[in-house]
Amino acid sequence: MDLLKDYKSYCNLITLKNDEDSKIYYESDHALVIYKECMDCTFVACDDEREIENCLRYVTIKPNTSFCIQHTRLLNYIPPLVDSFQCCNYVYDKDNFEFKQRNDIEIRELDESYFDFVFEHYDGYNNPDYIMERLESGNLWGAFNESECLGFIGYHDEGSMGLLHVIEAYRKQGIGEYLESFLIHKSIQDKRIPFAQVYPGNIASEHLQRKLGLVPSDNVITWGGYGGQ
Repeated sequence: MDLLKDYKSYCNLITLKNDEDSKIYYESDHALVIYKECMDCTFVACDDEREIENCLRYVTIKPNTSFCIQHTRLLNYIPPLVDSFQCCNYVYDKDNFEFKQRNDIEIRELDESYFDFVFEHYDGYNNPDYIMERLESGNLWGAFNESECLGFIGYHDEGSMGLLHVIEAYRKQGIGEYLESFLIHKSIQDKRIPFAQVYPGNIASEHLQRKLGLVPSDNVITWGGYGGQ
């Protein structure tokens, strides 16, 4: 599947295809099914309905499985997902980014010693194992004024920028924008696509992405899974 033909829609899959923890279950000119082992999650993309049956051969519907469905029309072919939510990719599509360093803030990689701090303040994904894994794998950074951590940001395990949080006492000082600017710059340096996944209607996040030069995809992505025993 030529993901570059619409890389704004498929930037997450481009990142996954280059991930050693991912397995390609099926790929054709118009479809792609990827399984990411550490997430126990199957990613499904298909832009030709004639390929849907082939894709579904690699989609196991069972309790406690997770999915990322790249096109909403595919939801018509699988049982309804529980705890599902939708988002769209915001992508920085330029080759360079000017990161203006501030004298009053230092960006540092966070380690496991910051687990309690991050878990207490981040309310986007209430899973302690996930937070610890992000810290252990070196995927979280904090904004510091001397020894005080003012906020943090990181990469989610499928490659998107996120986990952004600024401590309430330090908000409206441009710290969130500074943290994401740092990560956009780092992504470009590391030759990875800078992208974030934003819930439709999250006005604050949409405004931040546009301010930093990220542009939205028209495509809507659905995350979800199946509960039960």
